[in-house]
Amino acid sequence: MGWLEHYARADRLLRQVLTGQSTGIGTEPKTGLVIVWNDEVKTTLIDWMRENGKSEEYTQKCVSYLDKYMRPIRTPQDVIEMFKACKRGRQHLDRALRNLLNLYERVLGFPKAFLDSLRAAIPKVQIGVDLKVPTDAEIEETFKKLRYAPPKYKALWLLVACGVRSEHAIELLNNWDEKKLQVAEGFCRYTLGLIRSSKACFFACFPNELLPIIEELKASPRSHLSRRRVWQYANNHGLVRTKYVRKWSYTKMIELGIPESVADFIHGRGPRSVGAQHYLEKARVAERYVPKFMKYLRAILKRAQWF
Repeated sequence: MGWLEHYARADRLLRQVLTGQSTGIGTEPKTGLVIVWNDEVKTTLIDWMRENGKSEEYTQKCVSYLDKYMRPIRTPQDVIEMFKACKRGRQHLDRALRNLLNLYERVLGFPKAFLDSLRAAIPKVQIGVDLKVPTDAEIEETFKKLRYAPPKYKALWLLVACGVRSEHAIELLNNWDEKKLQVAEGFCRYTLGLIRSSKACFFACFPNELLPIIEELKASPRSHLSRRRVWQYANNHGLVRTKYVRKWSYTKMIELGIPESVADFIHGRGPRSVGAQHYLEKARVAERYVPKFMKYLRAILKRAQWF
């Protein structure tokens, strides 16, 4: 559905709400406003989230939680009852419902005061800060287990060990473009230029040894990667999960004397709005330090018998 059609549909629904007509999408003429979840709302939410740059996986996660737990919401008590029914993954239901309420406010035009009363009833989800950082021995053991893995998993874990987020590494491998590759002395740089709503990845640096793995990957009939498959592979083979490998990478860079600002830039932790000149300066500074980390990573790969 085109974006103009999307707003035309939203406008039609809002006019029905204001005139008291039955819409099936969030109002009951006799009892007042109600948030509902049906096929039309679902389609509208998916279109809207995509247009706002939300990833397909994040969008589908929200939809699945709304499919499972959503019920007509008229009062804050309805919100409380919905969360009582959710025993696991409340943080996902939290995000899903907030996205739905945002849709009702920003697209369907429901009163902010009404929606704020529902938002206030969403229970606070306590999520502790995960301070776990793997040891060198654990990272080495994971790479030993990956020696004979399919090339797509070898490539992914190696990219993550270089500081690339798992979702960005998946995008890089699924959409590999030789024209974006620059081969330097001792390492390669691949321009990604990915900027999401809260995460960025300007480029990926990795050891030259990754290139033959990627060539093998592209010749493979089953080369496509997804986050679900990555999670399942890690779980089935007892691997350190990618997010912890990336934490190890960041910590190791700091331990090796790489400035925190440089490590932040390599890991995409810097500001998302970086001017072209400022970006080039940061990239040049980062490239002076990359070989030091690559040398350390190669030593681990060698002990893991990758080469």
